[in-house]
Amino acid sequence: MFSPPDACRAVGTLARLADALPKSGGMAAVEVAPEEPRLGEGAAIAAVNGPRAVAVSRHRETVAEVCAEWAGRGRRTHVLRLDVAPHSPLFDPLLDDDRRTLAALDLRPPRLPLISDTTAEPVGAEAASPGFWVRAMRAPVRFADAVARMHRDGVTAYLELGPVEVLTGMLDGCLSSGADRRSCSP
Repeated sequence: MFSPPDACRAVGTLARLADALPKSGGMAAVEVAPEEPRLGEGAAIAAVNGPRAVAVSRHRETVAEVCAEWAGRGRRTHVLRLDVAPHSPLFDPLLDDDRRTLAALDLRPPRLPLISDTTAEPVGAEAASPGFWVRAMRAPVRFADAVARMHRDGVTAYLELGPVEVLTGMLDGCLSSGADRRSCSP
């Protein structure tokens, strides 16, 4: 969908823009169902990672309040090591600059089947639009729904590539059975 140079430009621009944001943001994983959180003022659901696993994102203090409330109810919480708040309104200031960068790239539809992590639907020609990528930065990640969709579509093996294993452990909560789970992290 991106040439290697365009992919580097897109990632580099996003990193530069995110680095310029105020360092007051935060994110945390919270053991709650997506329909039950009381998030406090201004907190946003940044990701739904399982039936009882969400990530919340916004100002660091707001995220800490959400964690304190749910920890007080006996739920597990884990503050992530971030100083920005992806998938929350705190990312809004970078969206226009990122859209301009993406508009200058040669974006293409995927050649292989791809499920969007923000809609849990197949991705087609819309991936060639800067708006698709900007919406993906701002919208909540629907990991659990995307995994469920892939499972319904016959996917039986899942591979996580990244610096640390994060999502592989959440597959059990998203899948009923029969999936091969592998992780590659340094």
